[in-house]
Formats: sequence, C-alpha cells, structure tokens
Amino acid sequence: ISTRDWSSDVCSSDLVSSTNNRIWNINIEKMIFHWKYGLQMIKESGIEYDILILLRHDLFIQYQLPYQTLYNLNKPNTIYGQENIKITSIDSIDGDYNYFVYDTFLMGNYEVISNLIENCNVNFGASVHNRLGREIVKLKYYVELIELFKCIPVRPNSRKLSEECRDFFSISNDHYEFNKNYKI
Repeated sequence: ISTRDWSSDVCSSDLVSSTNNRIWNINIEKMIFHWKYGLQMIKESGIEYDILILLRHDLFIQYQLPYQTLYNLNKPNTIYGQENIKITSIDSIDGDYNYFVYDTFLMGNYEVISNLIENCNVNFGASVHNRLGREIVKLKYYVELIELFKCIPVRPNSRKLSEECRDFFSISNDHYEFNKNYKI
C-alpha cells in the first residue's frame, strides 16, 4: 500500500486520521479512504469496467430480479441505490440543503462512480449521508431507486438467527434493535 495525497488530506496505509476534537467520524474517513484506494487499484489494473459498485461488506441483499439486470443500470449522471436521495432540511449555518442518501449500496457506470470517489474528501464530518448527498448534487448526479432491491447491514445480534430464520424482515428487526442500543 502506498502513501498518497488524496487532495489536501494525508492518507497512508495506516490511515492518518484528520480527526480534530471528535468532529470527524473515523469510520467515514476509513470508508472514503478505501473507496479511493480501491479506485486506484482498479485504474492500475488496466482492466476496463462498465459498472462500479460501492457496498458494505456486511450486507444482507434481497433482489427479486436476476442479478444480470443490474448490468443495465448504467445511465449517465445516475447513481443507483436502495432509495432516492432526499432533501431533509435547510442548513442553518450555510443555507444549503441537507440531504439523506444511503451509503450502503451505490452503483453506476465507471465514469459516474469514479468521478464521485475522486471528488469525495475524507473529511465528511459526522454525517456521511448529508455530505455524500451534497457531493452527488454538486456533481449534477441523482440517485435512482433500484426496483425490487433491498439491503441492510447485518448486525452482531443477528448471529442468533437460525439459518431458516435469516430473512430480510428478521435481519432488519435485529439491525434496528442493535442501533437503538449501540452508541458510537
């Protein structure tokens, strides 16, 4: 792993954090760092990719169509995800819109996703959902819903589920229960 300067932020194989008085979330910094490093590896591979997918490794995915249909989701200026981007409020400090976009599964054509990754700054602050949404809008992209697609992170409390009970509903319930009790 090489040491790189990803804009004005210093990143290395050890992930030098820009955390300043707990304003930034180190997990978000790690995520953006890995997006950037993954994109670097893709570019260095010399392989041309049609579609790039950003996803959490701990997802339970339910998709009711053949996975091959995802290959058709590659329109310009379009990022595909589990939900559309939403405007949630107007920021009282800068007057800009605040957004909500899920960061668990995002996909699009190579140009769109690589451009998004390149324009992301590791200092996303406390809300990746808002800042990522702002970045998407700034790039004049939008998030289109992948129909019949659902995904959710699998939390540690789902380990108790028997194999026959591992379904989207049960894992979702465990996810929400875990989030109520877990504090970062």
